[in-house]
Amino acid sequence: MENAVLITGATSGFGREFANLYAKDKHNLVLVARSNDTLMQIKQDLEAEYGITVHVYAKDLSVSGAAQSVFDFTRQHDITVTTLVNNAGYGDWCDFVSADMAKLTSMIQLNITALFELCKLYAPVMKENHSGSILNVASIAAFSAGPMMATYYATKAFVLSLSESLALELKPYGIKVSVLCPGPSNTGFVQKAAISSASFAKSFSHMSAKKVAVYAYKKHATGKIIILPGLITKLTALGFKLTPRAFSRKIVMHVQKK
Repeated sequence: MENAVLITGATSGFGREFANLYAKDKHNLVLVARSNDTLMQIKQDLEAEYGITVHVYAKDLSVSGAAQSVFDFTRQHDITVTTLVNNAGYGDWCDFVSADMAKLTSMIQLNITALFELCKLYAPVMKENHSGSILNVASIAAFSAGPMMATYYATKAFVLSLSESLALELKPYGIKVSVLCPGPSNTGFVQKAAISSASFAKSFSHMSAKKVAVYAYKKHATGKIIILPGLITKLTALGFKLTPRAFSRKIVMHVQKK
């Protein structure tokens, strides 16, 4: 049986940086993303540089049943997942009525369902082994309602709430659970979500994906539950907590308009 760290959305952004960090510390990896070609290139690079074993599994987690396929893959290869990094996700900038139904449904499947299912599949194994850790990637968006990105904000609120609960439930079994809540970062998310023209995208100094990942990696190792990288992100989260929701949602609506 081989121990490994499983990372979703591993070909770019935070996922790619987490792969580098865990590989550097000599952890074997299971990398999941849609592009097999990119995964294979990353596999070759990391194995050559760090002398570890990298398993790759090309899978679109926005498709129903994908999480079970990932779990089956690790079982078939006798891999014990010691750390699960749920990084895969995306957003869409658009008013709810005009938004494409298929795209929103796919977002919910990826941001919520796949993450939930992977946690539900791997947590019992970690509990049985009395060790393991889970790092879920949410967003600063988790702390507020998000007009113009309503579904995305709602998915990240789910991730935050689930992660906080699991952190307490699984702690007695030696399992650490953290949730990363970054602000806008240079991961390609802004471009993919089509919000580069929104004032929201211009209102923050974007942290690099590497800087966010390094910070989260260190904090997760210490057992920190809610990880907020950067002073602006911490202040934003505090502001959302202290501000009445009726007011905060209006602020979000204002800054996310073109």
